Amino acid sequence: MKQITGLCLLIAALPLFGDGSLRVRFVRGAEKGPITVRLSMQGKETVKTIPAGSSEMVFDRLASGRYDLLVAGDEPLKRLATFAHVTSGETLANVELPSGVVLGRLTLGGAPFQTELTLTHWDEDWSTTLTTGKDGAWDSVVWHRGDFEVAIGRGRDRMPVGKITIPKGIAPRADFDVPDRQVTGRVTTPDGAPARGVALAFEMRGETRRVIRRTTDDDGAFLYFGVPAGSHTLRVVSAAGHLQPDPVDITLRANDSLREVAILLKRGVRRTVRIVDHHDEPSAGATLLCVSGGEIRSSATTDAKGVAAFDTPLRDDSTLYVLPREGSLAIRALDASESGGALRIRVPPPDSSIDLVAKRTDGTAMAEVGFLMRFNGETIPPVVVREMQQHQRIRLRTDEQGLARLLNVPTGFYEFWPVRTDDEIAAILETEDILEPPISLNARAGANRVTVRFARRY
Repeated sequence: MKQITGLCLLIAALPLFGDGSLRVRFVRGAEKGPITVRLSMQGKETVKTIPAGSSEMVFDRLASGRYDLLVAGDEPLKRLATFAHVTSGETLANVELPSGVVLGRLTLGGAPFQTELTLTHWDEDWSTTLTTGKDGAWDSVVWHRGDFEVAIGRGRDRMPVGKITIPKGIAPRADFDVPDRQVTGRVTTPDGAPARGVALAFEMRGETRRVIRRTTDDDGAFLYFGVPAGSHTLRVVSAAGHLQPDPVDITLRANDSLREVAILLKRGVRRTVRIVDHHDEPSAGATLLCVSGGEIRSSATTDAKGVAAFDTPLRDDSTLYVLPREGSLAIRALDASESGGALRIRVPPPDSSIDLVAKRTDGTAMAEVGFLMRFNGETIPPVVVREMQQHQRIRLRTDEQGLARLLNVPTGFYEFWPVRTDDEIAAILETEDILEPPISLNARAGANRVTVRFARRY
């Protein structure tokens, strides 16, 4: 989520040329203070502020279209988001400012906690920052309720610690207790030197799943704060010049307060690869993933000439996955006994799409059904699928309409196993050579569609 703070500060206006105007009229109610509006469309934005007591502002010379408005007052939770459709001439937008106060108290393991607190709205594109008192208390007039992500601290030390709900009511309470648990440690190189700038991802599995990224400091140290009890996973996601080690599984009990972790990086074999598309033109900006043992060991991005360097394990065979940003997929097996010479990989055209539709036998859609995928006999590890979902337009988990969609993929033979949990994925990976996947198709150029029907469990 993009974070927007300090909305009452003046932001340089960007012209949005056109023959329309937007008159924003506020129904103030009990609100008497100044009001700031950030108006934006397609990356262009302008900001205006009206003083206390005033109830209108006008934005001129606007092009026709939908504009997002982020309205802010003079207290941290005087925030709300809305929109307006502007056409030629003047468009009127009435904005009602709700009333109500929210009272909260932040604690650390049950004790008052004085710190900087950032609340980021779960559904809307804004956040706000406040400071708790010595007793951990905070309060604000509130314009918009709902769920917020909670983060404590400031700058690079700010740490997401969970979710809070501000309920309806005139003066609701929104207390939050930060778990008094820490995971700390140090990353070192094979010769024992501190590894600075190593990117880590800590997957916390509390009431909600959260993945928090940190970077090691000059001493190779890292700290995760406010960790809930349960089983978690710590991964190295980027370590320039070194291989990414196996993930570290961490289990914290209710009475645990600190877990120290030592991570030792390994050296690999540096290899160079040139990626070209199906026209033999350089494929710039393609993501490369070197995978061994089901985990990503190194990653890289091709330059303007389609060239990138990456590291492979010294003694273990591995597989290189190529994910061009425009879509498609190429897979190349790498033998540990190879000399380490330069590679050239040609990526097939992304001329196919696949819709996977999950329905019950009564025709209703099934959401949150995931799929493990095999392409031309090669099972795609879940860690690679996550990167494909991030860098390309694919979604291998069904939405509320029961639809999972792979856009811009190559033609070929695809097989799928429907899955719900990580344990199911692990069980399939152990038996995939024995059990045939229930879904298979020869994807041809153009649109392909498969509907899977599930019987209800009673």
